[in-house]
Amino acid sequence: MHHGIGGIVKDSHSGEVIVHARITIDGIPTVTVTTDSGYFWRVLLPGTYFVQASLEGYHSMTKVLY
Repeated sequence: MHHGIGGIVKDSHSGEVIVHARITIDGIPTVTVTTDSGYFWRVLLPGTYFVQASLEGYHSMTKVLY
């Protein structure tokens, strides 16, 4: 069984998906990028993570995921 995080990154104003946004997680050097449908998935051990979505031209957003 795999544990992890995933979701769809959307523009907070228009609701449109954001393609190729960079997903970074504090303490993990690998960057994940959203798909053409704005989706991302990252396998992680159970825990608390600070996850940031960013892309040039947009304000970045950080969320704490448990």
